[in-house]
This record gives sequence, C-alpha cells and structure tokens, in this order.
Amino acid sequence: MKDKEDIPMLQLQESMAGIHIEKVSEQNFKPLMKQYLHRDNYYLCMLCRTGSVDFFVEFNSIRLTKNMLMFLYPGQLHRVEGFNKFSGWLLMIDPKLVDDQSLIVFEQSLDEQPVSHLTLIQAKWYNNVMEAAQSLYTADTSDPYIHPALRSLISSIIYRTAALYLFRENNSMARHSRRTIDITKRFRQLLRKNFIAIKRPSEYAGIMNISLSYLNDTVRMVTGFSVSYYIQQEVVREAQRLLCYTGLSIKEIASELNFEDEKYFNRVFSKVSGESPGLFRKKWDTGIADNADTRR
Repeated sequence: MKDKEDIPMLQLQESMAGIHIEKVSEQNFKPLMKQYLHRDNYYLCMLCRTGSVDFFVEFNSIRLTKNMLMFLYPGQLHRVEGFNKFSGWLLMIDPKLVDDQSLIVFEQSLDEQPVSHLTLIQAKWYNNVMEAAQSLYTADTSDPYIHPALRSLISSIIYRTAALYLFRENNSMARHSRRTIDITKRFRQLLRKNFIAIKRPSEYAGIMNISLSYLNDTVRMVTGFSVSYYIQQEVVREAQRLLCYTGLSIKEIASELNFEDEKYFNRVFSKVSGESPGLFRKKWDTGIADNADTRR
C-alpha cells in the first residue's frame, strides 16, 4: 500500500474582516479553486452567473449552472472537476461570522443538498450584495467604518442563505408536524457527533428518551429512511474518506470506526456502497473512482 497524506485542510488566508470575496471568470477561477480533494476551514459560497462548473462534494458530483448558489460548510470534502464559460462570485466566510441562529439552521437542515436554485430576483439580489461587498473589500481600509459595513453585508448573505434552506425544508416537510421534524433533526444532529462511538439505534432512542419504534417510525415518516440507514450512511462516508486519504489497513479503519469485527465492517460497507472496501480503495488508487459518475 502506498503512503498517503492526510486530506489537506485549506485555511482562510489574511483577509479583511474574516472574508475573501472575488468576482470570478474562466481567467482567474482556476488559480483560486483547487482541483484536488481537500477541506476548507471556512464556509464557501459560490454564485454562478453564466456557464457551469462541476464539483465533486463528499463523493457526489454536482453541477452549478446559471442562477444557482452553492454553500459548503467547513470540513466538507470537495474539489473542482471542470468548468465551461463560467463566471460568478466566490465568497469565503470565517465561521466566527455565522451567528448561532443561522448556525442552527445549517447544522439541523435535513436537506443535505448544497445547491439552491435561485429565482431571477434572488439571483439579482445576491449579485448586487456581492458587488457592494467587493467594493468595500477593495476600498481604503483606513476608513474605520469599512469593516463593520462589510460584515453587515456578509451577514445579510448568511441570513438570506439560511432563509433559503428553511424555505426549501418547509416546502418538503409541510405535511409533517413540528414535533416529528424536531425529533428527526435532533437524531441527525446526535448522529453526526456520535456515529463512531454509537451505532445501535436503541442507544440514540435512549439518549432522546423515546422508544426505538417511535424514533424509527418518525425518522422514516419524515425522510423515507430508517435510523439504521442513516447510521450506516454516516459510517460508510467516513470509511470512504479514510480509504482514500490514509494508509490505514482495512482492519485498522474498522477499528478506527469502532467495529470490533472487521468482517461485519466489510458487510456494512459493501451493503451501503455496493462494493467491498478493498475494491473501493483499488478503484480510487487507479483513478477509476475519479472519473466515475457518482451522481445520486
């Protein structure tokens, strides 16, 4: 097995007021965006005005086209796959600028799709606010009001994006009660924080002080999938990262993910991904996975 490096984590470099904003086109886009898989320690917001750009995000392919907005969280695995006549806006936001109210919306969202389709009015609003933000970003920094004015504009973008997420979720969840949605959100939040240590559905039900059957019925009613499905998805997603970007053996990865039995880990991985951990790693190492269409 060849040596592998940790997944690169890109930092937000010296920037004004904890952001970096830039109008992008085919001429300056390639140097700005990395075509190798990496994570960022900041929120990445991208607005497509013309053309298209293809991204690989958490082992899924995403195409951004005119009047679409992509919003990635810190730590999400991604890379640029390619672009065609692309122009738009690139905005990097320090997590400290995202207030608790918006953070709750993003963290508890049941919709994991990072792309939003904007109306013409919404797209125009984002374009205008980013134009205004860039004008402040490149202005004379000796003005003491530049930073607070810029932060106010960025806050408006964060709030508008949180509102998009809420609107999208409310539309898809309109037929469900507030309680069932809250239970499902709480389970998903607990899962993201504890999936390595806790893999039994009954333990999540116990933490939430409800019966397993009620938790499972509620999650399935709201999302269409069972509690076990989400546990397995979370575990396999992390296993894929470790297979691609560490030199750990499959046995060591199973142990890292708190599986006592390597064979059971292999069965779970194969069931969810459709191939064994060994085959997944081999395809990735030979470049087959890089070129595969992984749209879901």
